[in-house]
Amino acid sequence: MLGKLPKLQWGRQKGQSRELPAQVPASKEGDSNAVDQSEILLNDPAEKKRLQACNHVRDTATLLRVSREDKSDRVKIAAARQYARSLDASAETRSLLKGYANTPADRRLALFIAAQHADPQIRAYGLSLFDQDRDFTEIAIETRFHDTRDQVTEKIGSLTLIDDVYRQIKTKDKVVARKLKERLQAHQSHTAQLAEQHAEIDKIIEQMDKLAHGAWAPNFSNRYDLFLNRWQALDFEISSEEQQRFESLRQVAAEKVDQNREAQAQQESLQADITRLDELVGTLSKTELSALKALLPGVATETHAIRTKWTTDASRPSDDAQLMQALTGALKRADAAYSQAASASQSHAQVQEANTADIDQLKSHKAALRKAIELQGKGKTEASYTDELPALLQSVEQKIKALNEAHAELKTGIQKQFGSLNSAINASKWGPAKSIYERLEKKIARLPAADRNPLHERLGGFEKRLTELGDWKQFAVEPKLETLCEEMEQLPSRQLPPRDQADRIKELQNQWKAMGASPSQETYWPRFKAAADIAYAPCAEYFAKRREDKAQKLEQREAILSMLKDYTEQVNWDNPDWRLVEKTIRTAKNEWRKLRVHDRKAVATQEDAFTEVLATLNSKLEPAYEQGAAEKEALIERVKTLGEGEVNQHCINQVKRLQSQWRRTGIVRRADDQRLWKAFNQACSDVYDVHRGKQKEQYDASMEHVKRARAIIKTLREYDSDNKPLDEKKLQALQDEFEGLPEFPERDQKFLFRDFNRALAGLDKQRELHTESAHKAQLARLRSNASLCDQLESLLGQPPAAVTTRIEQLLGKWDDSAGGDRLEWKKAINLRRDSVVAHLQSGTLPDLDANTRARRLLCIDLEILLDRETPEEDKGLRMQHQLDQLQQGLSSAQTSSREQQTQALEMKWLTAFPAHEEEREKLNTRFATALAR
Repeated sequence: MLGKLPKLQWGRQKGQSRELPAQVPASKEGDSNAVDQSEILLNDPAEKKRLQACNHVRDTATLLRVSREDKSDRVKIAAARQYARSLDASAETRSLLKGYANTPADRRLALFIAAQHADPQIRAYGLSLFDQDRDFTEIAIETRFHDTRDQVTEKIGSLTLIDDVYRQIKTKDKVVARKLKERLQAHQSHTAQLAEQHAEIDKIIEQMDKLAHGAWAPNFSNRYDLFLNRWQALDFEISSEEQQRFESLRQVAAEKVDQNREAQAQQESLQADITRLDELVGTLSKTELSALKALLPGVATETHAIRTKWTTDASRPSDDAQLMQALTGALKRADAAYSQAASASQSHAQVQEANTADIDQLKSHKAALRKAIELQGKGKTEASYTDELPALLQSVEQKIKALNEAHAELKTGIQKQFGSLNSAINASKWGPAKSIYERLEKKIARLPAADRNPLHERLGGFEKRLTELGDWKQFAVEPKLETLCEEMEQLPSRQLPPRDQADRIKELQNQWKAMGASPSQETYWPRFKAAADIAYAPCAEYFAKRREDKAQKLEQREAILSMLKDYTEQVNWDNPDWRLVEKTIRTAKNEWRKLRVHDRKAVATQEDAFTEVLATLNSKLEPAYEQGAAEKEALIERVKTLGEGEVNQHCINQVKRLQSQWRRTGIVRRADDQRLWKAFNQACSDVYDVHRGKQKEQYDASMEHVKRARAIIKTLREYDSDNKPLDEKKLQALQDEFEGLPEFPERDQKFLFRDFNRALAGLDKQRELHTESAHKAQLARLRSNASLCDQLESLLGQPPAAVTTRIEQLLGKWDDSAGGDRLEWKKAINLRRDSVVAHLQSGTLPDLDANTRARRLLCIDLEILLDRETPEEDKGLRMQHQLDQLQQGLSSAQTSSREQQTQALEMKWLTAFPAHEEEREKLNTRFATALAR
């Protein structure tokens, strides 16, 4: 196992990032000497020096050797770690990593690379090569990268290893440590839950076994229900064996419970019926006489039901004779009490149902009541209602006397009302006359029959006169009443506001009243009333809502007032919380304003009480306001005094303490608080401005090298953004200047090195782009010059004097402007040009046969390389050519890429000497076709 290794402190390497040291060639003699010295120290006998040397060596071969051969395990581990960090992110590293992982002796190196390599893709690839928890554990402890540790810990399945990793990384990576701890806690929780579940199952089965096989006790039924419910409430998986065991015990216990419950329920029901019969007897004896009539039917029904229930063979208990004997006695007592109560109730009912206005009938009931009292006196009952019969008899006698007196008084009043009726008719007042007439009818009907007949005859004469008066009134007012009904019916369609509609309804009702009473008014009144009710419905709803809203606001205001009064009494005014008092007042005022009611009379008392309570609270706040203002003014003066002296960090700390004290000062009035805070804030700002100015000067002085580093990075980026060739000397000077700058502050160090390395990477990319662009330009020039050679070669065979002018024209187009072209290409194309020009000037021909064969072989080489078909006429030549290459060993000597070989063949083709004129076009087309495909 890798073990818990010490954390390394990396020194800053010039031109490199602190976080990710890379294998960069030394650019200075001092750096080279330092590396050489470190490699020398790797052979030092002292283990400590060899350990230190491992951290500075970048040569991977040396580090690999030390990791395998050093006699100290600590040195081997340090060398392996540095070796893993020094490898580049390439396919070769992946191949090495795979080989190490599959070789037991080098498996430790694979673990180090997966844990320590700077490239995340290499680390991810390394993780994919392992599948053992022990390997994942070692990588998790060894790696310095959070993402790798997070990935690898997810793959660890052993809880023991998870606990080991957690203990070793909890101070290095709190995020991953928290995840591991959550996994451990989840497992512990799951284990505890399983234990609790098994304990619960065992307990329920044990209790059900006691119920099934133990002696019966009265509480067994409740215990059976309890444990059955607990079993049914289990929300986890139960084994089939446990389920079967519980079910067998439950069935035995359920049979015992059902048997005992049935017997117990029968006894309880019988005892309840006996108790109910005794309750009925007691109720009859305590009930008042007036309530007996309503009570008796229910008593009879219940008694009959109980008797029927327990006299059948199916319901009778077979083993409880004592309870049955008690039931028989209770039924006898109930029958006797019912018989006595029914007799008394019948006498009382006869008196109550008599017509109290009929003296003869009252006298008849008086005699019947006396007879009932005599019959009750013969019985031996203790019921309370028997005491009411004498009082009832006395009441009947008083009613007879009072009725005689009332009849005499009523006759006198009737005689007076006849005079009033006559006066109203004579005055043509139909409404009052009709009212008096109706009252006379009712009063006369209350007299005995012997006294009513004479008065009815007299009233009939007045009825005729009243009818004639009503006919006249009806003729006069009926049109106007009908108009009022129509106006009231049309009112809803006008859609007036509720308040205006209510005023209009009231106005129409006043006009109706002003018409006076008449038969027509009685006829039209239902119509007018119904129309008024319909019209007033929205008004009623509107006014109801207003009344409800008003009532709610008054109630809420009363609650606020009550709260304030209670608060005033409950506050400890010797040591109050003044801010809470102030907040309470402010809150109460806001709520009071929200609940405003536009009814001075309704809220006058509340307003006076609220003003009084606020005045009391404000009077107590005044001293606190004065004290708070004095404290704040003192703090302002102290800040101003500090600002007048030397402003340093000690002064700033004192100002901060004063600002904290400001928040703890007492309360002040709102206007004073704003004024005082403005002055205090300005005084503090003045001190801070002076201090910030000094800090800025110091900071600017300490950050000159940081600014210069940023300027260098900006310059490098500007070079990167241009498409011009790079000034390598100037770029090297900027790199040297950056690397020679003093140590950067911790907060800037990471970002400056990151941006510097990115700028250098951009320049490297631009160099590659320039190189590729220059290569393409050179290739274009080469093809252009080759085309000129083709045109020169087309002149072969003509007299020199005839082609001189044409030669000069073509050579004038020759492109020889770039000085950075590859020299061998430039020499080859110039050689082709010079050769054809020499032949043209001398009038000779080149060796066209040899040239034609050379061009055919170039076509064959390209076709072989690109796996193309060779024309039929050259297939024999192709086979011979391949055989020659095999014999010479040329096929195995090719080490360049296919693309490089293709480009080399094209260069040879462009610089090759001319073929026979009749073959040129055909060969050019063949070569171009193979190259394009």
